[in-house]
Amino acid sequence: MDNGNRAMLMLEKSAPMTVIAGNNLTYSFTLTNTGAGPARNVEVRDRIPAGVNFVSASMGGSLVGEEVVWSLGELAAGASVTLTLEVMVPANVAMGTVISNMAQAASPDDVNSPVKVMVWMLR
Repeated sequence: MDNGNRAMLMLEKSAPMTVIAGNNLTYSFTLTNTGAGPARNVEVRDRIPAGVNFVSASMGGSLVGEEVVWSLGELAAGASVTLTLEVMVPANVAMGTVISNMAQAASPDDVNSPVKVMVWMLR
Protein backbone atom coordinates (compact mmCIF):
# COMPACT_ATOMS: atom_id res chain seq x y z
CA MET A 1 0.00 0.00 0.00
CA ASP A 2 1.33 3.47 -0.91
CA ASN A 3 1.01 5.59 2.24
CA GLY A 4 2.21 8.64 0.30
CA ASN A 5 -1.17 8.99 -1.41
CA ARG A 6 -3.35 8.51 1.66
CA ALA A 7 -5.85 10.92 3.11
CA MET A 8 -5.02 12.54 6.43
CA LEU A 9 -7.94 14.22 8.19
CA MET A 10 -7.33 17.02 10.68
CA LEU A 11 -10.31 18.22 12.73
CA GLU A 12 -10.06 21.50 14.62
CA LYS A 13 -12.83 22.52 16.99
CA SER A 14 -13.43 25.73 18.89
CA ALA A 15 -16.00 27.29 21.20
CA PRO A 16 -16.15 30.32 23.47
CA MET A 17 -14.31 29.76 26.77
CA THR A 18 -17.45 30.67 28.73
CA VAL A 19 -21.21 30.74 28.27
CA ILE A 20 -24.03 32.24 30.31
CA ALA A 21 -26.80 29.86 31.40
CA GLY A 22 -29.91 30.30 29.26
CA ASN A 23 -27.89 31.25 26.17
CA ASN A 24 -26.90 29.37 23.05
CA LEU A 25 -23.40 28.00 22.58
CA THR A 26 -21.89 27.57 19.11
CA TYR A 27 -19.14 25.07 18.35
CA SER A 28 -17.14 25.63 15.15
CA PHE A 29 -15.29 22.87 13.31
CA THR A 30 -12.80 22.98 10.46
CA LEU A 31 -12.06 19.65 8.82
CA THR A 32 -9.08 19.55 6.45
CA ASN A 33 -7.67 16.72 4.40
CA THR A 34 -3.93 17.40 4.75
CA GLY A 35 -3.01 14.17 2.96
CA ALA A 36 -2.11 13.55 -0.67
CA GLY A 37 -5.18 11.47 -1.51
CA PRO A 38 -8.95 11.94 -1.25
CA ALA A 39 -10.90 10.88 1.84
CA ARG A 40 -14.05 8.96 0.88
CA ASN A 41 -17.25 8.60 2.90
CA VAL A 42 -16.18 11.29 5.37
CA GLU A 43 -18.29 11.53 8.49
CA VAL A 44 -18.05 13.87 11.49
CA ARG A 45 -19.75 12.88 14.75
CA ASP A 46 -20.23 15.07 17.81
CA ARG A 47 -21.86 13.76 20.97
CA ILE A 48 -24.17 16.43 22.44
CA PRO A 49 -22.91 17.33 25.93
CA ALA A 50 -25.11 16.17 28.80
CA GLY A 51 -27.48 18.85 30.05
CA VAL A 52 -27.66 20.95 26.87
CA ASN A 53 -30.27 20.96 24.10
CA PHE A 54 -29.64 20.64 20.36
CA VAL A 55 -30.63 23.75 18.37
CA SER A 56 -29.11 23.37 14.89
CA ALA A 57 -26.23 22.08 12.78
CA SER A 58 -24.89 23.46 9.51
CA MET A 59 -24.18 21.57 6.27
CA GLY A 60 -26.94 18.99 6.73
CA GLY A 61 -25.82 17.80 10.16
CA SER A 62 -28.61 15.90 11.88
CA LEU A 63 -29.30 14.71 15.40
CA VAL A 64 -29.13 10.91 15.64
CA GLY A 65 -29.77 9.80 19.20
CA GLU A 66 -27.32 11.82 21.31
CA GLU A 67 -24.95 12.63 18.43
CA VAL A 68 -24.94 15.12 15.60
CA VAL A 69 -23.77 13.41 12.42
CA TRP A 70 -22.50 15.07 9.25
CA SER A 71 -22.17 12.75 6.21
CA LEU A 72 -19.86 14.74 3.96
CA GLY A 73 -19.01 12.32 1.15
CA GLU A 74 -15.56 12.85 -0.38
CA LEU A 75 -13.04 15.44 0.79
CA ALA A 76 -10.31 16.02 -1.80
CA ALA A 77 -6.64 16.31 -0.87
CA GLY A 78 -6.03 19.84 0.44
CA ALA A 79 -9.75 20.60 0.80
CA SER A 80 -11.45 21.97 3.93
CA VAL A 81 -15.00 22.23 5.17
CA THR A 82 -16.38 24.37 8.01
CA LEU A 83 -19.21 23.12 10.21
CA THR A 84 -21.13 24.61 13.13
CA LEU A 85 -23.20 23.12 15.91
CA GLU A 86 -25.48 25.23 18.10
CA VAL A 87 -26.79 24.06 21.47
CA MET A 88 -28.81 25.80 24.18
CA VAL A 89 -27.55 25.78 27.76
CA PRO A 90 -30.58 25.68 30.10
CA ALA A 91 -30.98 28.54 32.58
CA ASN A 92 -30.77 26.14 35.54
CA VAL A 93 -27.20 24.96 34.79
CA ALA A 94 -25.03 25.95 37.76
CA MET A 95 -22.25 28.50 37.48
CA GLY A 96 -18.86 26.80 37.27
CA THR A 97 -20.22 23.74 35.47
CA VAL A 98 -17.81 22.46 32.81
CA ILE A 99 -19.42 21.46 29.52
CA SER A 100 -17.09 18.90 27.95
CA ASN A 101 -17.60 17.94 24.34
CA MET A 102 -15.82 15.64 21.86
CA ALA A 103 -16.03 15.24 18.11
CA GLN A 104 -14.46 12.82 15.67
CA ALA A 105 -13.95 12.76 11.92
CA ALA A 106 -13.67 9.43 10.15
CA SER A 107 -13.10 7.99 6.70
CA PRO A 108 -12.10 4.49 5.63
CA ASP A 109 -9.05 6.24 4.14
CA ASP A 110 -7.87 7.78 7.44
CA VAL A 111 -7.53 7.01 11.14
CA ASN A 112 -7.53 9.82 13.70
CA SER A 113 -8.29 10.69 17.29
CA PRO A 114 -11.25 12.63 18.68
CA VAL A 115 -10.90 16.31 19.51
CA LYS A 116 -12.20 17.64 22.83
CA VAL A 117 -13.38 21.14 23.84
CA MET A 118 -14.40 22.37 27.31
CA VAL A 119 -16.59 25.40 28.11
CA TRP A 120 -17.19 26.84 31.59
CA MET A 121 -20.53 28.23 32.79
CA LEU A 122 -20.84 31.87 33.86
CA ARG A 123 -23.86 33.60 35.31
